[in-house]
Amino acid sequence: MDRRLRAAVIGASGIGRYHAKWLVHEGADLVAIVGSSSSSTQVTAARLSTTLGFTGRAYAAVDDMLARERPDVVSIASPPHLHADHALRCLEAGAHVLCEKPFVWAPGVAFADLEARARAVLAAADRADRVFCLMTQYVSLVPSLQEIARLCSGPDTGVWQFGMRFESMLRDGAVVNGDDVWVDLGPHPLAVAAALLPGWHLAPGSLTVAAAGLETRVTFDMSPPPARPNQPLCAVELLVSKGEDPQRWFEVNGMRIHYEGRNDESGEFHVCLRVGDTSAGHEDPMRLTVRSFLAKCSGLPHGPLLGGSEGLETLRVLFTVLRERQPR
Repeated sequence: MDRRLRAAVIGASGIGRYHAKWLVHEGADLVAIVGSSSSSTQVTAARLSTTLGFTGRAYAAVDDMLARERPDVVSIASPPHLHADHALRCLEAGAHVLCEKPFVWAPGVAFADLEARARAVLAAADRADRVFCLMTQYVSLVPSLQEIARLCSGPDTGVWQFGMRFESMLRDGAVVNGDDVWVDLGPHPLAVAAALLPGWHLAPGSLTVAAAGLETRVTFDMSPPPARPNQPLCAVELLVSKGEDPQRWFEVNGMRIHYEGRNDESGEFHVCLRVGDTSAGHEDPMRLTVRSFLAKCSGLPHGPLLGGSEGLETLRVLFTVLRERQPR
């Protein structure tokens, strides 16, 4: 990159601290963070100063930060009900945006209203000619999944089956329900399916939802784009849950690919994809996503990202499944 992009993070105390970490490590200049209050943001700033050498400013108001700092890119990790408002303000101020999942969400708000908020964000990105992407980091592993499909089925076969089991740890004392788990975790497998099958769409009438407790199992068929009329449907099965012994794996054309996360000797998180006795290592998917986002913002070649239009499609499926989960 010719110059370091000026970056800001909204909500840097939780998952946003990892956004901040990888923005810095991937060459951006972290100039500001924004939190919910002056006191909490100062605490976060002090922590980032120790861990990242952060020397930027801390703000309690998004508009103040945008007016003073004029960042090139903003990473949004605020609570989901604020995503749309924060994204709109950043885009209108001329910043590229990387937004945490879910794209938009607020309990009790009609799905049609939430979709309208998402569309408003995409329209603002188009008007400003800015990049808008979602932090669904597992899409960075799609090239490896595609390569496995090619090796398993041949170079011209394509993907005719995809599955993903995505579970996370159930924290002691945490009070969660199945709807919340689906909204929190569901965007990840939906994003991988969208990235693995670009241009495909949900086959009408194919969606089934089986929900029990914290688990949601979803099956549907994906129809190929018009340019590939002879490609068969792709059968998709996704399972998300929380538990004491969480498991994560992908399945492509019948081949099970286990996902394992581990820290290396230096303490950095890495991912291992394992098929039988064969394994391949990857950098942290979040780091890969931040790297691709910064490259895209600079007009450079980049890896897979979930853009706004694809994010809108996955959001519709997310809401459709949620509607099926809820009692009638």
